[in-house]
Amino acid sequence: MKENICEIINAINKFKCKNLHYDITKSIDYNINNYLVEYNNCFAGVNPPILYIKTKINHPFFRLRKLCSIKDIDDVNEYSYPRNNFVMGRANMPNKPVFYCSTSPITTIRESKKHSRDAEYVISKWKLKDENIELKIIPTFTNRTEHIFNNTIKKDGIKAIEKQKEYLKFIGEQILSKNYSNSAFLAYNLIYNNKYDIIRYPSIGLDKHPNMAISPQLIDNGTIILDKVYMVKVSSDFDITLNKIGVFGKNKPIWISNENIEPNSELAMEYRNYFKSNK
Repeated sequence: MKENICEIINAINKFKCKNLHYDITKSIDYNINNYLVEYNNCFAGVNPPILYIKTKINHPFFRLRKLCSIKDIDDVNEYSYPRNNFVMGRANMPNKPVFYCSTSPITTIRESKKHSRDAEYVISKWKLKDENIELKIIPTFTNRTEHIFNNTIKKDGIKAIEKQKEYLKFIGEQILSKNYSNSAFLAYNLIYNNKYDIIRYPSIGLDKHPNMAISPQLIDNGTIILDKVYMVKVSSDFDITLNKIGVFGKNKPIWISNENIEPNSELAMEYRNYFKSNK
């Protein structure tokens, strides 16, 4: 066991020491192939022990955009992942998008670098079309969130050996690092090459709600669908004011202004549950 842990730790350190960076003068395929070669060299004979949870999900997903960036508030695609994303992110290579979201709308606001005084946002709420479907989730973590990881796998009845934990911690720490080149490739390898559905990773701040990078295929094939859109204004002291709610279905969405929402209605209670109780 100790030997196995040493092997994975050595492979991880070898990969980190490569100090790889995405070469913008080369093609996307060149960069991906270069990373794969270097990665396979570092982990040769180790076979990274990827632990995943296959489970049902009983929570929605929240995604944020600035209101001023929306061209058509009735278009579902405005709230989805960017189809033509040539910018590298924490968990996406250029032109290899993922659906970024969180389990809490408050976390999406806190995570956004775009948060400014009196900013207006649209926060979309997505859900599984079939709640009985099981998805394959990679539960990454860092030293700061290891206790959450341990509680999660214990609840799901999963036992993780130490080398699996070392690898998942490595992925989590890379995703939260400033070197997007490494984290983007590692996420690409999990989602695009190995076909996992979701990478769950900790919030940058102190939020208990995790962030997620979801395979775009789950959006494209209708496994995850848009449910509602909350149009809100956030002040500099983090006071959140609801302007309107858009209810999406098969037909054109229905938009309801805040003043027309009954205080004790299901819409109002759901909004308070997500935006007020989680602050």
